[in-house]
Amino acid sequence: MRAKVTSALFSVCAALSIAWLIRSFPPGERPTILVAGALALTVAAAGVFFAPRFSYCAVVLSGFVILYWFSRFELSNFPAINSWIAFNLPDSDPQFRLDIFQAKLKILLVVAVVISTLVSVTRLLPDRCVLRGRPLRERTWPAFAFCLLAIGPWYYRSVNPYRIPLLVKGSWNPELVILHVEKRGLTFHERSVGVVRDSSFHVESNARKLFQYKFFVLRGSGVVPETSMAGIRMFAQSAQLRDLRTPPAVSLRDWNAEGWYVRTGQNVLAFTTENHTTPPQEVIDMFHRLESIPPAATESGNVSDVCLGFCYDPLAGLWVVYMTDPLRRAE
Repeated sequence: MRAKVTSALFSVCAALSIAWLIRSFPPGERPTILVAGALALTVAAAGVFFAPRFSYCAVVLSGFVILYWFSRFELSNFPAINSWIAFNLPDSDPQFRLDIFQAKLKILLVVAVVISTLVSVTRLLPDRCVLRGRPLRERTWPAFAFCLLAIGPWYYRSVNPYRIPLLVKGSWNPELVILHVEKRGLTFHERSVGVVRDSSFHVESNARKLFQYKFFVLRGSGVVPETSMAGIRMFAQSAQLRDLRTPPAVSLRDWNAEGWYVRTGQNVLAFTTENHTTPPQEVIDMFHRLESIPPAATESGNVSDVCLGFCYDPLAGLWVVYMTDPLRRAE
């Protein structure tokens, strides 16, 4: 009886999660298959006390149908846009808050349906399947273990590498970006300066930590004097930077480390203490030169990383955060 009650509860939870997601769809666009799946799970939850094997089979069939529909829905723009990466959207915008809420419902649906389906599968196992002297069909924890194995790869593939699922209108082509990173334990101190081809410059600084979902960012922007822009373009397109070859721009892993990263129109360069490489003095001088330009406007806000800091790589610090960026699409 205890096993039947547990199965019924999980089926009801799955049905409720589906109903909650259905409500987030506009009227007239609510998937019929989800409505039918929620009803089937509800009926099966009640029928488990009268016809258990039939009800377990109904839950398994409904679960596979719902998960098949969700996989088609999720993979339509995967991995650029998916349920997990939506958590990187800025939640200050009401529209983005709605997207984040719907992403939570989708993940809740998958977890609830997977667990209820796996619980019903274990209930259908024969009595000879025994684990530690007890029939496996009477245990519930294997469903949670297999659910974790299923959700884990989906999560990792969805959030890595770091990006924001937004399309940027117009061209976003930085002429030059220089990023300086100092890692002290679990904390990264980052400061980037760069110039866009329309002569605007941007400066950004943050102090983020691993296992931290949100971190504070301070930004400034302005316009580079035309007398200085020619020199910056010449430096960014110089043979010195064009002919340099460095290891890939990857996150720092040592407990204490430092890195300098340069993005030009031709390539990305990485100079780190881990690779025992140092940047040309001209790179450091240009960094301080751009950093000394007083910004005309400043703003602050939070940046989110659903990967808890482990996916926020130097490319993200070099402003490669949009799915339309050629450097991010190339990965």
